[in-house]
Amino acid sequence: MSEKGITGRVVAHFDAPTNRTRLSHLACVAPLKVAKPFPQSDGSLHICLMDVSPGLLAGDHYDLQWRLETGAQVLITHQGFMRVHPSRDSPTSHEQSISIASGALLEYEAAPILLYRDAALRAETKIEVEQGGILILSEIICAGRTAHNESFAFDSYRGHLQADYANELVAWNSTDLTPQLHNLSARGAWDGNTHWGTTLIIAENANKALQETLRAELRTIEAEYKTQPNDAITLRGGVGLSERHSITISLLARRAYDIEQTAKRLRTHARQLLTGC
Repeated sequence: MSEKGITGRVVAHFDAPTNRTRLSHLACVAPLKVAKPFPQSDGSLHICLMDVSPGLLAGDHYDLQWRLETGAQVLITHQGFMRVHPSRDSPTSHEQSISIASGALLEYEAAPILLYRDAALRAETKIEVEQGGILILSEIICAGRTAHNESFAFDSYRGHLQADYANELVAWNSTDLTPQLHNLSARGAWDGNTHWGTTLIIAENANKALQETLRAELRTIEAEYKTQPNDAITLRGGVGLSERHSITISLLARRAYDIEQTAKRLRTHARQLLTGC
């Protein structure tokens, strides 16, 4: 229990003793829960992370811990948005750790973060991928309930991500979004958009060739959006390569749906290229 709010927790371990992934350990603390797993025909496992509360209220803390053993292949999806309510005086927090063994694959579509008026969120993600493991992680930040004229009305978002591959730092990101101090809708920032998505790919073969292939696919998707009759539906992005073993895709749009569908298409393409299936 945090000082002023509640603590929700999920601890999940996966293994594959018979070449079929199973959920070997699960511990949940309300309001977080995991729905009944969905075994896939290829031996992988699909789970859905659920939140039975209205969202993060002032002082609330969520703690997520994912561990994949050798050979496990897991897809994690979400029930809906992670809603962050007004919490300026008592910020909410979201802590996550991801551990992936050699030969394991995690594809993770995190719940979009919806920042209400005066919401304050502190997020931290720590990732460890052993050599031969694969992580494909997509996240979205929504600048407020646009239909309620709450765009960029949140108090603050501060996020930190650190990722190691084979005990070597391959990705590090620190984000500080404070609309009262910075014009986040300006050019050079979100450029009139209200949703920001990132997809992080960590793998042995996350290299220049994969970057160029994903960039070409993204350009194809952007061209498709330019043919939309509705000028309000836009999407733009880029694909960056770290020094080794890490690729980051950044997307900007005015709807979470557009980023979700684009990220899913790029994740699928990346997974097929990295695994051959």
